[in-house]
Amino acid sequence: MGKREDVPSILLEKVFTVDNENSCLRYGEIHRVKMRLKELLTTPTDTTVDVESSPGGDNKILAVAATTDFFVGEEVLVDEGESHEVTYTIASIQDDISLTMTEVLAYTHEVGETVAQAGLNKIRTPDTYPVIHYHLFVKRQTGTEYLLLFTKKHIYLWTGELEEKFECSAFCENWEVVSYNDKVIATNDVDKVLVWDVIPSNDFIFLDDPVNGIEYETGLYLTKAKHLIVFENYLILGNVTESAEVYPQRIRWNAIGDEKQ
Repeated sequence: MGKREDVPSILLEKVFTVDNENSCLRYGEIHRVKMRLKELLTTPTDTTVDVESSPGGDNKILAVAATTDFFVGEEVLVDEGESHEVTYTIASIQDDISLTMTEVLAYTHEVGETVAQAGLNKIRTPDTYPVIHYHLFVKRQTGTEYLLLFTKKHIYLWTGELEEKFECSAFCENWEVVSYNDKVIATNDVDKVLVWDVIPSNDFIFLDDPVNGIEYETGLYLTKAKHLIVFENYLILGNVTESAEVYPQRIRWNAIGDEKQ
């Protein structure tokens, strides 16, 4: 008999972790996590045209009664179901005065015409910056799920509203986040490596020494890391900064099962 070559020779638990993006492990099964998580969506907001706005010249400004919950880059549907129905994209907002579109106005929009967000929209972060990373964590001891959102300036915990859990010392371009030892470890290559003990009232703090960073030898500290993964119960940091020197090819790892050693 021949040997089948399509049978996996590695266990699923060796190639899948709960940190894999766009997926999560629940009850021993892999489930897809969509980028637009239902927890982060709101029902559409609408307003009305406040002052007649005509398409003369290159006019892109639509005067409206209110601008609350509208944001730059989203599509709005004007005069739905009526003779002036058209979709625009918001380029800028003058609070409670007007919406400036990327397109020239297609019609003369009259006072009272509706201006509505087109479909469900993502919740706006308190710092107004877009989410560049999210992390879904399931606490082993309780089975409770926690959803974390990361922008270039903050970390937020979703509890029905967004609660700030950390403020970066400067803007960052990327976050890498893992679940480890029933905690959340995060790095942004700007601040020291962070840890959250998954107590909702607590904030993220610096891992190991709160002032100096991670002590890898007596008196020597790792202060930044660009990359972060978990493998075989080791927490592995890559592209690190130590004693103000950047080592792009260097990796550091902890004592097995202990993020502080």
